[in-house]
Amino acid sequence: MSDEKISDTGRLLPRGAVTLCLLLLTACAVAPQRTVVQPSRESATTQDRQQLVEIARAQIGVPYRFGGTQPGRGFDCSGLVYYSYRQAGVA
Repeated sequence: MSDEKISDTGRLLPRGAVTLCLLLLTACAVAPQRTVVQPSRESATTQDRQQLVEIARAQIGVPYRFGGTQPGRGFDCSGLVYYSYRQAGVA
């Protein structure tokens, strides 16, 4: 009787492994395809970038001020970027 249990287990184990492998392969085969999302806004043109640089360069000499976002009060680095983009119509 114990020989029957061993032989049944010996036959079931490979079948279970094969079944598991087939299920995993099937799951991989039906995985949804990724879609590429196109940007909603076109890339900046050379002219747009040049305008942005000119706006930022016009602020040379404006003092540094932590948290500053205006030419009359001063800029920090992110404030200058924010101001320049806003003036160029990007932000």
